[in-house]
Amino acid sequence: MKLGERIKTTDNADIHLYDQTKVIKLFNKDVSEDIVDYEYKISVTAKQYGCNCPILYDKAEVDGRLGLIFEKITGTTVNSLLKKPFSSAKQIAMHSASAHAQINKVAFGSSGHPFDENS
Repeated sequence: MKLGERIKTTDNADIHLYDQTKVIKLFNKDVSEDIVDYEYKISVTAKQYGCNCPILYDKAEVDGRLGLIFEKITGTTVNSLLKKPFSSAKQIAMHSASAHAQINKVAFGSSGHPFDENS
């Protein structure tokens, strides 16, 4: 498979365009499959609980690297908003606080882990 343009690099992955509506997060080769599977589960769980996050479509492997295929989100990045006047920073902080409050409402199993038998 030929990857699209790389649009972001993080400490443990590169994010590339996958097609018109999707991106692929390709993890570095030293990232274990357990870590990728955990992120997969977190993404699915977050969406199931109504968190406003990209849809996770699939897990894939490209050139020996594991990846997750997500919905492509278009819009203004947080980095570009932070370069604007203070009122934008306040809006970002309010939006971030709201998102964190939504995430914190998720009920976890008895072990405190979202994927145990009592979730």
